[in-house]
Amino acid sequence: MKRKVIYIAGLYHTGSTLLDLLLGNLPNVIGLGEIFKCFHDKFEEQCSCGKTIENCPFWGEVLSKYDSSFSVDESYELVLETFNDQYSTDKILVDSSKCHPFKIFQKKDDRGMQGLNSLIDRPDIDLYVLHLVRDVRSWSNSLNLRDKRYRSDHTPLENIYMFIFRSTFFRFIQWYVGHKRILQFINKNKLKSLRISYESLSINPADTLKDCCNFLKIEYDEFSDLSNSKSHIAVGNPMKLRSKDLGKVTYDMRWLETLSHILPSIILLPIMKFNQKLTYGRKDIK
Repeated sequence: MKRKVIYIAGLYHTGSTLLDLLLGNLPNVIGLGEIFKCFHDKFEEQCSCGKTIENCPFWGEVLSKYDSSFSVDESYELVLETFNDQYSTDKILVDSSKCHPFKIFQKKDDRGMQGLNSLIDRPDIDLYVLHLVRDVRSWSNSLNLRDKRYRSDHTPLENIYMFIFRSTFFRFIQWYVGHKRILQFINKNKLKSLRISYESLSINPADTLKDCCNFLKIEYDEFSDLSNSKSHIAVGNPMKLRSKDLGKVTYDMRWLETLSHILPSIILLPIMKFNQKLTYGRKDIK
């Protein structure tokens, strides 16, 4: 019997950890966070289950067998083997690794789709892709806020670089290219996919879960709050560890208080039309 796996495809700062935690409320769904980043970068110190990574019943078992020389495919194989050993076949695994499709001259590499390449051809996996999108204005503002938090002294050349590549104009273009490439990958590989917006996810989490259940062909269970999630998220948004954030789902409306998005929204009209279609248009189930 094939194991159902959900892969959350989208850009960073799009709400994948929130979606992972929400899915973990469903009876048969176990989220594992950003699996690719665990092995490509490093594990964080604490799992969303409340245990340290070494003492987490899932990731502790994975780490006891993991070797830093493992390839991406070998690392995924270890995660899937551990999941199969610990959970019955009706349990669904969630990988919220997202995508990073920003190389100008793209080649087939694991970094671009964050390990999704390792899952699409496995005969033992029934793959479901959730294409998560966020309004380009909200997304770019989120990155601007992140950049302000991590400011430090830079050389004049570095300041010029950041002025260009961290500008709201550039973020709009990056968002457009990123989602175009994700859609191309989904269509080229004929993957089963459902598009979800961060906006609907934050404002109507119960309705979003119902859509996911219909897509996955599983029964919907009444949504309560994020603290009931069974997920083992080793890498993801720090909200996974803040208990005060796990009792409710709210929409980040800070972008509405800024003016930085207004001029790009007017000049980059084709991107805004694509944003309207992708974020607020009809859901696509393929």
